[in-house]
Amino acid sequence: RVVHLRILVDTQSVEVFVDDGYTVLSQQVHLLPGDTGASLYADGGPLHATSITLREH
Repeated sequence: RVVHLRILVDTQSVEVFVDDGYTVLSQQVHLLPGDTGASLYADGGPLHATSITLREH
């Protein structure tokens, strides 16, 4: 299955928009100044990313 993800991260929240907003996930987070990593994973099979673009605003 192929899905398009748009993931927005700031110091207090993470929002994931799946397939142009068909599904939206929001989570409050408490990131520390040294937190610099992120990871993606899939349950039940491999995850193949065909394109990743990072932007800092």
